Amino acid sequence: MDLQEATIAMAALMKGEADFFKEHLKDAKPETVQEIQRHAIALKEFEWLQSNTREFGNTLAANPHFFGVMESWKVVIKGTQGVAKESIEDALRTADVDDLIDRSGSLAGSIKTHVKSKGLIICDMSAGEDGWDISVRCTEKNSRLLCYDVHKNFMAALDMKLISISRRFAGHCLPGLYTWNDANNILRICGF
Repeated sequence: MDLQEATIAMAALMKGEADFFKEHLKDAKPETVQEIQRHAIALKEFEWLQSNTREFGNTLAANPHFFGVMESWKVVIKGTQGVAKESIEDALRTADVDDLIDRSGSLAGSIKTHVKSKGLIICDMSAGEDGWDISVRCTEKNSRLLCYDVHKNFMAALDMKLISISRRFAGHCLPGLYTWNDANNILRICGF
């Protein structure tokens, strides 16, 4: 199986999860005994669908052809500098989280720019009055390199506790295939 075939197969599994969730669980508000029982059965089936997707990812992650491809780690860099409440309100109106990170201070902007300069893709960013965070999905190798790089280049900020960094197992994902929306987009692009 090549990368394209694996991506389409995983996207199809994820779409199956999404479709089932939307049809049986999303707006469910079971009240009667029968509705509660049907909801419990649907929830078990949904968990089974999710476990099939996870197991497919686990199988791909065990294949040497996918060792350098699977993005199983999330590196999260958190900063303690908060954002002014007015900036948060502006960002909510414009949905510009990228700008909100920049408003968190020069350290946040520097780290965001540094991560992007390494060719890594930021998958999540958030900021609030209590601080900010930047998350990057990575392969095993890239997660280690990013952690090393942040420790090397931002040691003073780490020592002063202005930032922290963590590396978390985030499940086996193929590049660009993290959410149900990603799965739908990939299948649409591939003509499915």
